Amino acid sequence: MIWEWIRFGMTAVFFLASVFFFLTAAFGVNKKNFAFVLNRMHAAGIGDTLGLLSAILGVATAAGLGWHLLKLLFVVVFMWFTSPVASHLLAETELFTTSHFLETEDLVDPREPD
Repeated sequence: MIWEWIRFGMTAVFFLASVFFFLTAAFGVNKKNFAFVLNRMHAAGIGDTLGLLSAILGVATAAGLGWHLLKLLFVVVFMWFTSPVASHLLAETELFTTSHFLETEDLVDPREPD
């Protein structure tokens, strides 16, 4: 009986942490300077990885032991490999398709040799 309450509390903490990370990422994406897409992609990537981890840990704690934990682990590993790559590709596409990013002092055009 007490173990069920402890497990419920841990599940609630993980889900609240997940909501916190997702809301923080949403705030970071909308609050950052819109001139630099890399800042927004960083905020979105952090929210994806930490929010997903917390949500999956909450589901794993609520579900208990079983083979489904291995499936949840595979989901986390898959998302951790694909989310940063997708964020990087989106940011690179935005950088190359928008010319005013290359006019700032902070960014260097990787297409031009030194």
